[in-house]
Amino acid sequence: MGYRRNRKHWDDDLAQVDPTRFEALLAAYYRGAGYRVEHVGAAATGRRYDGGIDLRLYRDTSCRLVQCKRWNAYQVPHNDVHELLGIVLTEGADDAVLVTSGEFTAAAIEAARRSGRIELIDGVAVRAMLGLTDAIVPAEPPRLRLAAETDYVPRPRSRPRASRSAPLWALLRALLVLTAGVAIVVALARSITGPAQGRVASIDAGAATRGGADPAPPAASTVEPRPQQAGQPLDPLALVGHRTAAQLAAVAGRPDIAAQHIDAIATDVMRSARVPDARRPIDRESARAAARGVEGVRSAVWLDRTHLAVMVDGAAHRNEKTIDRVCLALEPLGDTLAVVVHVQDVTARNADGAATLSRNCQLTAGQRAAFERAREVDVVPESTRTQFKAMQQR
Repeated sequence: MGYRRNRKHWDDDLAQVDPTRFEALLAAYYRGAGYRVEHVGAAATGRRYDGGIDLRLYRDTSCRLVQCKRWNAYQVPHNDVHELLGIVLTEGADDAVLVTSGEFTAAAIEAARRSGRIELIDGVAVRAMLGLTDAIVPAEPPRLRLAAETDYVPRPRSRPRASRSAPLWALLRALLVLTAGVAIVVALARSITGPAQGRVASIDAGAATRGGADPAPPAASTVEPRPQQAGQPLDPLALVGHRTAAQLAAVAGRPDIAAQHIDAIATDVMRSARVPDARRPIDRESARAAARGVEGVRSAVWLDRTHLAVMVDGAAHRNEKTIDRVCLALEPLGDTLAVVVHVQDVTARNADGAATLSRNCQLTAGQRAAFERAREVDVVPESTRTQFKAMQQR
């Protein structure tokens, strides 16, 4: 995985300390904040591996985990956020803090926001915590100078040199806008009959109410939350909104905002076409730890990069609800459209009870995401079992 360089280069005392001293400074800070600190990092214990954490913070009955990264050259990526979240779930901690002396990637910041249990502290914030703000000035990395640079007088160029990738991006965006336009027309056509049918139903319901019967009070909702769903028709209003906003941003000279709305259109089109987001892969170990935290789950193992086998205790947990709960537990880790969950009852005593229940996290039973390969988990396929039963009943 290629790392992104920090946008700013810190040239101060904190940037010069070694990892051991960096951990010690943070340990001292948290002790002063009222925590009982257990320093478990490899730099302090002398062990080769630290298990992914450097400090454990205790206060009353709560436990926080801290991972320290003295990274001055590169940004900390989202993989470290996912790994730390998996450790939080495995150790049963309340939350965790990921500290760097530099910066985080945008994907790491988004992953931490979605998790709700990971706090990120970058170089600016950690220096403020340690009281080093007044002595620190972020500086750009030093630039090499040519021997005759002072004698060089740049000539004005008649036109800026265009990037080689500019035509490609222009073509891609044009295709996305064209696709969105077609999708808007299709979605509007589909929505014409829906509201009309709804109005007829509402008229019939209103007539029944006016006949003298009071409407029944709404029943208490016992519906559990569902995972994100893909493969749905595109929302024409949302697409029109993004397209209009992108055009206005381009006219106003804000290409960054225009690109965000074009990105949103592309994401909606991809989700409607059941295409997983390759920019948000799910870390396997974190996913296993999250799945094991679901009620009734005994263990979880990856069969390949897409298929996750989940073993449950009893037939009461071999159902669609368990698949939903596992998928909800995986959502903070990345895009679950690339995950198929297979639930098996390890206590089953017959072939029917031992049959695997399978489904993609964001699709209905029987549907597959784009580029997803079907995988037969059971030794005896369901079609063979059905055929055998039919032969026995003759």
